[in-house]
Amino acid sequence: MHRDRKKSLHTETTVILSPQPERLLIDVPAAAQLISSTKAVIRRLIRTGQLPFISWGRKHLISPEDLRALIAQNKKAISV
Repeated sequence: MHRDRKKSLHTETTVILSPQPERLLIDVPAAAQLISSTKAVIRRLIRTGQLPFISWGRKHLISPEDLRALIAQNKKAISV
């Protein structure tokens, strides 16, 4: 049996994604996902006053900057 020796042409596609603007406020599920946690943890942080929030109707909205601040406050270094 004879093999067809034609070369297949592969075309490269370059996709350029423009950076999406950071959202000003995120909801509880998005905040949990951002910090690899659960919605219950985010709600507890809100309830205990550790994480500032904005009430919008029935939603609790969080500023990404406040999440970053919370992370920075809770970083722990191990001394060697």
